[in-house]
Amino acid sequence: MSLINSCVFILFLFGNILFAQQTSLVLKSAEQNQLFQASMNNFLLNQTPVNNLKVTGLIPQGKYFLEVRFLNDTHVHKTPINVLDIGFYHQYEVNTKGIGLKKIAPDYDQKEANQLVVKFGAKPLDTLKTDTLKTDSSIVEHFNHYQLQDYEGKIGCPWPIKDDDFASFKLTLLSKGLEDDKLTFCKEYLENNCLLTQQLTEILAVFEYEETKLDFALFIYPRTFDVDNFIPNLRTGFKFESSIDKLKQEFNIK
Repeated sequence: MSLINSCVFILFLFGNILFAQQTSLVLKSAEQNQLFQASMNNFLLNQTPVNNLKVTGLIPQGKYFLEVRFLNDTHVHKTPINVLDIGFYHQYEVNTKGIGLKKIAPDYDQKEANQLVVKFGAKPLDTLKTDTLKTDSSIVEHFNHYQLQDYEGKIGCPWPIKDDDFASFKLTLLSKGLEDDKLTFCKEYLENNCLLTQQLTEILAVFEYEETKLDFALFIYPRTFDVDNFIPNLRTGFKFESSIDKLKQEFNIK
């Protein structure tokens, strides 16, 4: 093949990739027997646990918050995903220690063996197709999660932080003198934790400035258990209605 023909072929192939506008995410277990369920932006992707999951229908340059939990494990691994390139898929490896980006490659809409493909926003499949991984019939379809009295709304994470741990966290938070130090400590400590909105109101009261309160609220929403209580319970913690409007807009809260 001549140099000119090679360049034309490459440009043609690259143009087709961009034209397709495909943006996907692939999650793979580090070990084949490690089955998981995954959620993005509080949307459950697969009811049946798998070890290889491809998520399509993602918006390029979109903001997503990914959560993965292995079968028979109460810990939820979380990571923000801020950039998804047009025409590429982003492959992440998940294990009991966390979630790590492994590679970014052109997305040719090919399906691997034993891979479950789901579209973001579509109803999760109850069972896998015959050409995907077969799992034991004893596998549960839903996560176990904390039962909050008199709450029947949506949940953003399964297990809120224990009372003793929260008390210790808050004691350390109150010992911080500067507003920025308080916010930094909160983000570092709560990165992989789940909280009730009642706990959030206590934290919000520690901050003095509206800007810091809003920064914290934007950070903590994906880590909130009773998400339907988020705006009603936190509203009194803000001085300005514009802050509430910002939260509603950011997370599409009605």
